[in-house]
Amino acid sequence: MTGAGKPRILLGSIALEPKRWAPVKTPSYPVSAWLPRFFEDGFDGVELWGYHWENATPAEQTALREKAAPLAIYSAYCGFDEGQEDSRRQAAQGVHELQAQGVKFNVGNNQDKTAVYIETVREWAAGLPDGTRLLCECHPGTLMERADAAKRFFDAWPEERFQALVHPVAQQMPGMPPLQSLQAWIDALGGRITHAHMQLRDTDDDFIALERNEQYVRDALTLMRDAGFCGTITLEFTAGTRAPDQTPESLYTAIVRDLEFLRALLEQLY
Repeated sequence: MTGAGKPRILLGSIALEPKRWAPVKTPSYPVSAWLPRFFEDGFDGVELWGYHWENATPAEQTALREKAAPLAIYSAYCGFDEGQEDSRRQAAQGVHELQAQGVKFNVGNNQDKTAVYIETVREWAAGLPDGTRLLCECHPGTLMERADAAKRFFDAWPEERFQALVHPVAQQMPGMPPLQSLQAWIDALGGRITHAHMQLRDTDDDFIALERNEQYVRDALTLMRDAGFCGTITLEFTAGTRAPDQTPESLYTAIVRDLEFLRALLEQLY
């Protein structure tokens, strides 16, 4: 599931964005101004929320070109249905401009369009830089939400180019306990899994710190390690996400605690 060493920990810029789920995706903070702080505090890179580029001011785009490139991962929100060509072109431009080493994307949820999604993604990937990792997110609400269905997509895509993104502690398939679900993803996709999104929720679906359920996080990452995973992990959401008083600063304080916890845990496991 990638090379030697410990997984790299990335900061998802969406984590600090209070408007992440607003109808209009207008950035509320300039990522470029925070980049030095991210690296000083120990993050290995950034997964940039696509709207932090696509809906940014020209000045912020210039600053991101100067400070963020080469970007670790560009998190694209383009669609692969008919009529969504402009969104795909815009995402591809961000990948090129920021020299992204990887791009996260999602397919749609129309079962009748499986073949269309497979081919449209392949065509879109052909216009991206040769070295860019194509990271398809196995996400609820898409055709990739079950391991068996996701395997059919990956079997149709070149293994050297297309890789899988899973959620070790935030996703389970219907009727399966969490760790059993993760093992099903590992069994189905194996070495295709090179990226993970980390977020943790409680039984009320509130976001909580990773350390609040240390054993669960440890068990999940142990499964990943034993399967050979040594890719990238993005801290996607953190305690305080969706809180009425959330701010980029309060969310950053929480996510740095997650970073410290995760870094210490990976030191023990790898």
